[in-house]
Amino acid sequence: DNDWVVLADSKVKSLKDVVGGKFGTTTPGGLTRVYGEMMLRHYGIDPSKVTQVPLGVGAAVAALNSGAVDTVYMYEPLQSKYGAKYRAIAKVSDVLPKVSSNLLIASQEFIDKQPDKVRAIMKTYKQAVDFVYAHPKEAAHIALKRMVNVDEASLAHATQRMVDAKFYGDGTFDPEALAGTKKLLEATGEIKGAFD
Repeated sequence: DNDWVVLADSKVKSLKDVVGGKFGTTTPGGLTRVYGEMMLRHYGIDPSKVTQVPLGVGAAVAALNSGAVDTVYMYEPLQSKYGAKYRAIAKVSDVLPKVSSNLLIASQEFIDKQPDKVRAIMKTYKQAVDFVYAHPKEAAHIALKRMVNVDEASLAHATQRMVDAKFYGDGTFDPEALAGTKKLLEATGEIKGAFD
């Protein structure tokens, strides 16, 4: 889940308090930007009523800490790493309770010509997801090698949060999550009109 956060002692209590202010987000077309605009609209705020400031993850946190923006997005494992220093004022899950933002896709040609390879990829992916759900602490320990500036305790906490939220799909179709994905793609303009 992406949260929009403020410093724990900020006077900003909700997104409505950010109207006329600076809203830390990503570049136009970026997933987090789309999430942010959907969330603003969900709370009755026209995105043009905030100044959207495109920032990378590290720069977003630095901008919030320095007072350059009123709120920024934050996601795991940063939420677990920084804990009580920040307070969430809105969450993407308020708008999209379930969404598949990461999907495995293949061209029809690859599926037709190399079905055994597709099956092997899908089986390996499912085994990885099953492992994370069965052994979140060990999964965090393994993933730590590829992380930058994150300690193992924070990563383990983040992994457990993602497991509790059932964030990782195992390759089966989840109609609710796909409906959320459709809503997301409608918001980006990638789907227009009827779509099965």
